Amino acid sequence: MNGSHDELMLVRDLVARLAVDFPSVDVVTVEATVRAAHDAFRQARVRAYVPILIERRSRKVLRALCLTAPALAPVPAPHPVPPAPGPVLPSASGPVLPAAPGPVLSGAPEPVLPGAPGRAGTATGTGSGTRTGP
Repeated sequence: MNGSHDELMLVRDLVARLAVDFPSVDVVTVEATVRAAHDAFRQARVRAYVPILIERRSRKVLRALCLTAPALAPVPAPHPVPPAPGPVLPSASGPVLPAAPGPVLSGAPEPVLPGAPGRAGTATGTGSGTRTGP
């Protein structure tokens, strides 16, 4: 491999990260993938972007490998467990039903009907009740 000491350290760190991101792929395969990507850029004159290019190429190859061999697909991160349902309340007809959820707070304003009480000015949009246009 050709490159500076810092670049080689970044490549070594990349192998460790990819081994974590693709736990079902053998570490030797991850190392070989990264080494092949690094070798592809060994003649690059500008070295500043070589580590990111190696990472992108390696991830692309490893994802393709996982698609062709589904048993090698990366394990998705665990999702949080949904909260348990609310308290159980007896119904008038006999069977026990879960309690209705509280009000939905979506942040969207409630729809306003023209002439609705308690909402002065919302029907015309001016609030004055007088017409100002032609």
